[in-house]
Amino acid sequence: RVTVPEDVTVVRLSLDGSGSWVNATAGATKGEWNYSWPSDVGEGKHTLTVEVTDAAGNTATKTLDFSIDTKLSEPVITLNSADDTGVPGDGLTSRAQPSFTLQDIDADVVRVTVSVEHGGRTETFDVLQGAGGWSFTPTAAWADGSYTLKVTVEDEAGNIRHSAPLDVKVDTQTVIDRIELVNDSGEPADNLTNDVRPEFRVTVPEDVNRVRVSLDGGKTWMDATKASAGVWSYTWSSDVTEGAHVLTVEATD
Repeated sequence: RVTVPEDVTVVRLSLDGSGSWVNATAGATKGEWNYSWPSDVGEGKHTLTVEVTDAAGNTATKTLDFSIDTKLSEPVITLNSADDTGVPGDGLTSRAQPSFTLQDIDADVVRVTVSVEHGGRTETFDVLQGAGGWSFTPTAAWADGSYTLKVTVEDEAGNIRHSAPLDVKVDTQTVIDRIELVNDSGEPADNLTNDVRPEFRVTVPEDVNRVRVSLDGGKTWMDATKASAGVWSYTWSSDVTEGAHVLTVEATD
């Protein structure tokens, strides 16, 4: 849009000193002229030259420097490797306040937000660049459950891009449902056996991927074997001494 005195009768425009001129069109408001370029103008800096002529034949020119920026990288959000406590890349964490790394954030970005969806509710947080780069950590502990995160960036030109969603599951606890002495040779469940190489069965949630047992208070650990989903067992490989003992079981999901 070019604003000129009302007695101007011709408005011409030229781009980047090409020497080629196009005529603008008078708008509905007196003194306003408009022109939209009919073909794509390339990325980068440009100079528009405007020439006006009034009814008396006087002419004037003026230039406008402007830039075209249509490109914006797609941002990426990943769970910080230190908080990826499951198998790398599985999106499982035992941290209630996990940290996330934001990447591919262009230098001309003026706003970065992270949206977090959980339980049908979505919250959006503004993110600022720190000394170590772009990152996001929730300000409060998350409850166990599934979360979906997405990054949105906006640059100086008003371009907006969204990241692919990242699914994360927070699981801060597990349980040991049951410990059994399999070769209980006394009264049922009295935990008495005449077998010096006792066998133990441990029942845990199905997402447990390691069970360890110890007879010396955790100084020495033995890995149990997964018998079926949620059921693990271990038979002592050497004779256990006569008397009372305490079995310690550790389960990791």
